[in-house]
Amino acid sequence: MKRLLVVIGLLLALAIPAWGQTVVEPTPDFIGAEYKGEPQVEVAWDACEGATSYEVVVEWIDPPTPVLVSTQVVKTTTAILTKPSRSGHFVAKVRSCNDLFNFAWSATEGATSYEIVVEWIYPQGTVVTDTQIVTTTNAVFTLPPNGGTHNAKYRSIYSDGSFSDWSPTLSSPTPLPACSDWSLSTDPAKATVQGQAMGWRIFWRTSPPGGVIIS
Repeated sequence: MKRLLVVIGLLLALAIPAWGQTVVEPTPDFIGAEYKGEPQVEVAWDACEGATSYEVVVEWIDPPTPVLVSTQVVKTTTAILTKPSRSGHFVAKVRSCNDLFNFAWSATEGATSYEIVVEWIYPQGTVVTDTQIVTTTNAVFTLPPNGGTHNAKYRSIYSDGSFSDWSPTLSSPTPLPACSDWSLSTDPAKATVQGQAMGWRIFWRTSPPGGVIIS
């Protein structure tokens, strides 16, 4: 009977999306870049409510050499990047991301909690297993950064400590974290990183565009 209840619950859950991402977060509005002394540049921005991470990209421009790109994914609202040379300009931009993913199912009669197991299969073949025991009929997991596929299953836990059989395994592609649009980029003509005699700081806003202030 317990196995039947789990299967029925899974079939009911399939009638609605079992997995779901949170909505894309707003683009960071106020962003700054500051020369921290050879060879580092710090990029900072306002927090976006609900964002779980931020992706920062800096392009180092030093003609005629090819453009070099530095990327960081951070949980904070600052990132320090190392420039590859003493000269040239940089272009910096940031976007907010949410890497949370929700797995939901229908309640099983008599269950007091549920055990959920998700296998994340990375594109290169690595398998990472996440397990949660929850008292609700949903569980929130953190997505891996590079997609791939995943297998998910759950079982009910009853007050006497017994378990139901595992539900059938659901296998699906793993989406990438949901991210906002990119912020306004710095103007490379105004973002020189030459010299160390005096520090500099650049601030800009995504709305309205064009508000670059150097101090």
